[in-house]
Amino acid sequence: MPSDLTVLIVSYNIRDLLESCLRSLLRATSEVDFALVVVDNASSDGAWQVVEGHFPQAHVIKLDRNIGFAAAVNRGLAEVHTNFALILNPDTLIPRGSVIKLRTFLHEHPAAAVAGASLTDPDGTPQTSTFRFPSLFREFWNFLPELKFALHLRQAAVRLGWPQSNRHSGHGSVAIPVECTSGAACMVRTEAIRQVGGFDDRFFLYHEEMDLCTRLRQAGWGVFFVPGAQVIHWDAQASGYRPSRLPDMPLLGWRVGGMDLLWHKHRPGAAHRRWRRLARSLLGLRLLGNRVLAAIPGRLRTARRQRIHDLEQALELLQRKLGNETKPSDAGGAA
Repeated sequence: MPSDLTVLIVSYNIRDLLESCLRSLLRATSEVDFALVVVDNASSDGAWQVVEGHFPQAHVIKLDRNIGFAAAVNRGLAEVHTNFALILNPDTLIPRGSVIKLRTFLHEHPAAAVAGASLTDPDGTPQTSTFRFPSLFREFWNFLPELKFALHLRQAAVRLGWPQSNRHSGHGSVAIPVECTSGAACMVRTEAIRQVGGFDDRFFLYHEEMDLCTRLRQAGWGVFFVPGAQVIHWDAQASGYRPSRLPDMPLLGWRVGGMDLLWHKHRPGAAHRRWRRLARSLLGLRLLGNRVLAAIPGRLRTARRQRIHDLEQALELLQRKLGNETKPSDAGGAA
């Protein structure tokens, strides 16, 4: 019987974890046939040679430059000829049964476009698996992550029942409709993703799955979280991002630029302008604080100067966008 599933992995300088991911995938999915596409985003660690040498069933797409996650997924989707595609990060391990649960759900629910997996740390601790559209309140604290973690605001929000960006993290057995699932491990219906134009290539890294899920729901498709489909995830191995710290450039630019594009596309007008005022104010506040600290002699002075440079670049990025307000298309990139 021909396969109706393709596993699509985008990899960048994460060779050893990619190899572990592929071995776990082949062990765990003996119950389902699938095609395998690996897009190498111009890695310098020889990852694509390892894939070609040890996983001959994989179709490897070697890019000559890092075009970002969204564009690389679109490049891989152009080679997908099956009903479903499992978009999977290379820093994951796949327990037995998880892939078949995602595929079975999409088979049984023809109005569903996305079935997201339940992400966990290697020790079983649940990770963020679903997301809601950002709010100004949550964005305020996301620009001050050190303070948020110092005050334990995430735990306090859960105790007080405040709305969270991640409402679901792996509990229960019934699939749940959500606004967005994590792009680290989600199965998509290729018909649906092509209908809305695939991912938007302008998102280099971060926020591309929120944009895609929003466009899918606007087109009448369902987005679901399947808690019984566990995927083990070593988070942010390629990027090095830590949620307790505002990232350095270029990650800071990707996150700020991506969030700006997300608001511009889906909350245009006054709401987007309020987000921009918030972003510029908080980045400016952090810049001022680092300038003050950099004036104090000490061993952290060089690091403070680098931080100042990163914050100035992020503010310049927003300023350039203010002078280039062109309305983006509703669709993403070609898939």
